[in-house]
Amino acid sequence: MIKTAAGALEEAAVNDPSIDALGPQALTSLYVGLFSYLVVITLLIISGIGYLGLKKTLGYKMGNLYGIVSIITSIISIMIASEKFGLWGVIGFIYPALTLLLLNTTFKEDFVN
Repeated sequence: MIKTAAGALEEAAVNDPSIDALGPQALTSLYVGLFSYLVVITLLIISGIGYLGLKKTLGYKMGNLYGIVSIITSIISIMIASEKFGLWGVIGFIYPALTLLLLNTTFKEDFVN
């Protein structure tokens, strides 16, 4: 028998009443997480286009904004989801930190437009 996601959630809520209590809070944190990652992805794409054209606003400024927002999003997701600091947590910090470091040291003078 094939179960749908809604059917499985309903069955779990009947068997475990604590899932019912977490429903609205878990859904809200899911929406906040999705929105924040959409913002990060959008900033990453915009800054990547700016990197290719060596644009000051699209590359340098959006790249810095991406690094800051991405690190904040990673911290919040670890706090909300109570995730362990694993491989994806490390990647979530190292790549934006390297982006900030390299944009503000090595490639700072390259963005002239």
